[in-house]
Parts: sequence; structure tokens; C-alpha cells
Amino acid sequence: MLVEDRRDLIGWRARPDRALAPPGWRGGIAVEQGLGHGTALALAVHRAPVRTGTQSYVEAGLRAGVMRLLGEVNLAAARDGGRALRVNVIGDLARTNISVEAIRNRGLTSERLDPSARSVTAIGIDRPVRVAGLVLPLRFDLRTTLSRAERLTEARGRVSLIAGRIAASATLGWRRAAPRGGPARDEAVMGLLVNGRTGRVRLRGEMEWAVRPRPELVSALATANLAIGPADELQLTTGYAGRERAGFAGANYTRDFGLFAASFNAQANSRGSFSLGLAAQFSFGPGGAGRFGRFRSGSRATSGALAVSAFFDLNGDGLRQPGEPPAPLGGLVVDGAPAEAPAGASSRADSPGPWLIEGLDPAVPVQVALDPARLTDPFDAPGDAGVAAVPRAGLVTPVELGIVRTATIDGVLARAGRPLAGEEVELVDRHGVAVHRLRTEFDGFFSFERVRFGQYRLRLARGGTDCMAEPIAIGPERLALRLGLIELARPPERLARR
Repeated sequence: MLVEDRRDLIGWRARPDRALAPPGWRGGIAVEQGLGHGTALALAVHRAPVRTGTQSYVEAGLRAGVMRLLGEVNLAAARDGGRALRVNVIGDLARTNISVEAIRNRGLTSERLDPSARSVTAIGIDRPVRVAGLVLPLRFDLRTTLSRAERLTEARGRVSLIAGRIAASATLGWRRAAPRGGPARDEAVMGLLVNGRTGRVRLRGEMEWAVRPRPELVSALATANLAIGPADELQLTTGYAGRERAGFAGANYTRDFGLFAASFNAQANSRGSFSLGLAAQFSFGPGGAGRFGRFRSGSRATSGALAVSAFFDLNGDGLRQPGEPPAPLGGLVVDGAPAEAPAGASSRADSPGPWLIEGLDPAVPVQVALDPARLTDPFDAPGDAGVAAVPRAGLVTPVELGIVRTATIDGVLARAGRPLAGEEVELVDRHGVAVHRLRTEFDGFFSFERVRFGQYRLRLARGGTDCMAEPIAIGPERLALRLGLIELARPPERLARR
């Protein structure tokens, strides 16, 4: 990773505002080696701008999983002698998610640590509670920071409720700053967040109220998002800023042109100030074929993508081997729903390029499968039920789906010269599994469609009697196998009771 912080492509002033954050290049490189049994060892080198200049440091980490817990230990050291130790544990115990973090610092300066901070201890607990038939997710966080100047303690609790199209969360926060040799200062705030939807409008409202040291409204915000069409969205905002003691209102209109998105916004407050803005957003990176230079309106760094392609699985093992040619996709089913072909994709046999599925949530599995109804050849069939692919942020994950060729097997069942109507017959593979089953027609005719290449036995479902002495073999040289008339032996007659 390599980023230059607080540098714009177009600069409207001579120098960046150093009071907000120090400018400069931020970079890092890391290597991680798995040791087996849920254990991994990592080594990283970081360089980042800090208030006093630039800091470079080395970090080593060990991660291990035990039962339902995952623990990690990191040790960092800088060239100026500063060092820090961090221990982090997350897990699930008795249906309760817990997280514990402890940091001990000895003069290390980084983007996260101030050299004056000596220790940080944090505990988080997350547990759902059932009340009156409703599930209420509860969250509690406690954090203590000890520095040379003061001891800072922060606590925060949150309870959430989801009912129909409305989701609400209430929070309560408390903060105590105890400077060395001085009186402690307490602060407490309450918050409320409500999200909902009505028709095509998404609504969001949030409010924060100070309880201590004196009661007052800190902030209030209400937002409405309206989807005007497939590529247009309007956002209206109104709110109140307690510290400035001013109300404000704004509007933002965004249109997605595919390659980029353009936004126009306007905002004004009760003090007579106003602003107008025009923004264009785009990202570019590798496309489905791996070639760099594909543009899109959404952020590629915060979303994942899948490059899905198909191949002819000649040996039926589900893996693409050397010599197995590419195949046209025809159509895909993504998370159980048919997917539309992306722009520029082709389903022709002479152009079997990959389909690029973009804008996916990172680390959320996506089920991808071939659509049997849209394969270009009626004798083709998906090699399996599909795969579960996990998108990664900023990356294009390749997915290859196998297509197998199939054949048709038909014939007529008869006994003593008479056709067997309504008899249930089945095809059994070499493992003894019945892969196809049907009933004969009124004239004894049967036809098995889309049968994969291989060896099979034809048998009666009732009694398990083989209909033919020799197995049936089908392959690429026999896409339609006609067995003709199959005369079954007469079953042995039962001895009459005496």
C-alpha cells in the first residue's frame, strides 16, 4: 500500500492545512506465513507522517485461534527507540461476542499512538437479548487511556431495535478526564438514530443530547434519499448544529453515467452562509480479462468484483486442466436470481470472455452458478451447482465454472412381447447412485435427457433388477444412444401353496 495523504490532484491553495493532519507519503509492506492449525506469523514495515515529521517502524505479529477465540500479539519498534506491545482477543462465548485489547507504549509515535500515551485498555461486549418476542442487540464498550498528563475513561452502551421497515438505536455515553493533580471532568451524552423506508424514499434521523455538564442539544440531522430512476438520486438534508447554534439545509443530486458519477450540491444555514459544489467520481483498474484501464462510477477500493468465466470440463473433475478450452457463459444465476449480462459481455462461442460482476460487498460470500436454461448448446449442462466466492475489496476475483457435455439415452421396455407401461426405470452410475429416474410411456418408451458422459446400468426401480447384461457407455462420439427394444426376462412364478 502506498498513499500520499492530504495531497489533491488540483490544489486551490498553496499549502495544505497542517493543523488538520500532517501531509506526506504513507506506505507499508507486509508478509504473512501460515503455520497451520489456525496460526500465522506476520512481519510488516510501515512509514507514516506524524506531527513531528515522518515515522518508520517495524511490526511483528503472531495470530492463533483456540476454540472460539482468536488472539493476536503485535510488537512494534521504531528507529528512534520507541516500541509498543499490543494484545488483542476476539471471540464468541456463550452467545456473546467479546473483544479485548491492551496496548503498552514506550515512546512509539504512529498514526494511532501518541508518544505520551502509556497504555490503552478496551473491552467490548455484544449480545442479543430477547424481550417480549423481540431480539434486541446490546453493545457495551469500556476504554481507558493512561498518558503522562491524565487518565481518560470512556464508556458507551447501545441498544437496537428492528421492527418492519424501521431500525432504531439508542446510545448512552460517558467520559471522565482526570488530569494529574487536578479535578476530574465528567461528560455524558445520549443519542438516537432511526432508519426507515417508505416506498422509494430512505429516511434517516439522528440526534445527540448532552446530559453533563449541562443539558443541551448537541446536534440533530434528518436526511431523505429518493431514487428518481435507475441512475438518478436526490438527497435532502436538514439539521441543527448546537456548537454553532445554527440550523442548516441542503440538497444533493447525483447521476450515474456508468463510467463516472456527477453530483451537484447546495447548502445554506441560518447565519446567511451558503455553498455550491460540483463533483465527479470515478475509479479505474483491471477489467475481467485482467487488462488495466476499466472505468466505473463506483469506488473499486471499497468494493469487490468477480470475473466469471466458463470452460468445457472434459474429464468432469470440476477443475480446469491444461487443454480444456474456454466456453461461452450464456447466463448466470447470482444468489439465486438470474443475472443480466454486463456491458460488453458476449455469449458467443467465438468470444467466451468473462463476465465482470462489480460493486459487491467485501468479505460477503456470493453464490454464483451457470443458468442451465441459457446455455448455448442444448447438450451442455453445468458441471456442478455453482460455487460460493468471497469478494475482496479492490480486487477482481476470478471464478471458473465447468460445463459438461451430455447425451440422450432412449429405448423401449417389453416383456413377453408386450410393452411395459408406467414402469419406473433408473440409470445407475459406477458408484451405485441412481442419477436419473423416470416412468415409461404407454408403449414402453423411455428417454433420459442430459446424461453426463460415463458408464451406467439400466435397472428397474422396483426390485433393482438390471434390464441389460452389459453396462451402457456414452461419450463425445455418441451424443444420442438408441437402445431399441429391450426384452425383459419373465419373472419366476411363485409356487402355489399346497
